[in-house]
Amino acid sequence: MAYLNGEIKEIKSVPISELIPYVNNARKHSEKQIQQIASSIKEFGFNNPILIDSENGIIAGHGRMEGARLLGLESVPCIEVKHLTEAQKKAFIIADNQIALNSTWDDEILKNELEEIGKLDFNLDLTGFSLKEIDKLSGEFTNKYTKKVEIPQYKPLAEKPNVEEMYDAEKTINLLNAINSSPISEEEKKFLQFAAYRHVEFNFEKIADYYANSNETIKKLFESSALVIIDFENAIANNFIDLNDKLKKQYIEDYEN
Repeated sequence: MAYLNGEIKEIKSVPISELIPYVNNARKHSEKQIQQIASSIKEFGFNNPILIDSENGIIAGHGRMEGARLLGLESVPCIEVKHLTEAQKKAFIIADNQIALNSTWDDEILKNELEEIGKLDFNLDLTGFSLKEIDKLSGEFTNKYTKKVEIPQYKPLAEKPNVEEMYDAEKTINLLNAINSSPISEEEKKFLQFAAYRHVEFNFEKIADYYANSNETIKKLFESSALVIIDFENAIANNFIDLNDKLKKQYIEDYEN
């Protein structure tokens, strides 16, 4: 049951195949959003019935219908709305979407709520916010890009590993063999040979061990190759680390003033 326009309305199950989307619905739902809606329905249940008219035309809930379809549901909960005039129905279809967009978030409260949800080991993607958006929101209040950053440190071992332990070139070697045996020009081979070395996999723990037990010449070459970063400022100067405008400004304030 649902209370609507002063009356108790019955929630009924209607086959998706019988629902008729509004042909002039101006609200568009991307594939990504439909997937989010489907995930929400799967996690929380179908808590917001679709509003329909007497002919099963959808008034509100096009996205929920698509999400349900994606989940393979055959029927969805609906409420039949009879009291709206044609003009009211058209206006409500727009208002139902637009009025919600006119609200704003209290970012600090939102940040705190998301942090609490995260502590409960709940999938934050189901809130509708991407992890990138959550990280950005958190950063605006925790000021995490200041010079006091907790960076995990690896403590090198006293034993120096063998050179071949620092990398795995199996994929690169296979690519080089394929390139060299291909009927292509020498110029093309040369280009692809250089590109093949991008697939070398480095073992940075072994690299740190090797670096710690090497002479100054080797250490300097490792640093120049960005295999290890010892000096943060030098890493920026050599473009090993790329800062966006906001971080560059913060870096200048923290380190150069």
